[in-house]
Amino acid sequence: MGGAIAWPLAAFHQTLISKLIIVNAAHPSCFTRAIKTSSTQRAKSQYISALIDKGAERTLTNTSFTLLKNMLGNGFFEKETSYSRTLLNDWGKPETLSAMLNYYRQMPQQVPQKNVSEKVLDDIRVPEIFIHCPTLLLWGEQDDAFDLSVLDKIEHYVPLIIKRFNPHASHWLHREKPEWVQKEVINFIGL
Repeated sequence: MGGAIAWPLAAFHQTLISKLIIVNAAHPSCFTRAIKTSSTQRAKSQYISALIDKGAERTLTNTSFTLLKNMLGNGFFEKETSYSRTLLNDWGKPETLSAMLNYYRQMPQQVPQKNVSEKVLDDIRVPEIFIHCPTLLLWGEQDDAFDLSVLDKIEHYVPLIIKRFNPHASHWLHREKPEWVQKEVINFIGL
């Protein structure tokens, strides 16, 4: 979720950010373009519809948070850790769960159904959000949430971008390949 906030922060408050690092988070303009042009991306983004549904809190609670568990990866909850216990405990608090879902409910780019009409797709406007600081994009190629189409034409919006791909990681690149991420970050910031 942090990347979805970091992109517009860097775009609209450029004096605050001298370098930007993004880990598997689609640029808002590229994401919107992808949901217009890629049925694969629309399919991968359908989880958002489930999270913004009016009955999402009840559904998630009644299914023991299966959707959220699947989003974080099957193996994450197989071995019980203090972090996984904390997540389950927090999700069980109605006010915490609603706050988390409200994040998705406030997203400006709502996702249409996979096989929506051309008319609906034509009505989607791609925002023009530009990032002018040096940006490092780290990407796990096995991402279940994003099709690589979300990276199409990113250089138009982020001309100073450096893209690094890890073919063996998913959306949770920072958890799965922390040493690789650390090395790329250190190289980028120049330590």
